[in-house]
Amino acid sequence: MFRLFIDIPISAINTEHAVEQAQGLVNKMILGDDMQQHFKSVNIEQINYRLGHDEDRQKSNYLMIDDKGHCSTKKTKVTIATE
Repeated sequence: MFRLFIDIPISAINTEHAVEQAQGLVNKMILGDDMQQHFKSVNIEQINYRLGHDEDRQKSNYLMIDDKGHCSTKKTKVTIATE
């Protein structure tokens, strides 16, 4: 299976700002109705993504931070509705 990796640099003043920008991009690029329809038409059922940081070489996901402030290493997943 092939995978499309897209690396979008986000210049942000802090983590909260980076999360806000990343979520805005995801909402427009992945969650919009037009894109959902396109994903369905090419049989894409799930999109996985994460927000990383250049200075943090782990596979951290700054979109998933626990109550202690630690980043998850799991990707955020969006399932494309198939109805």
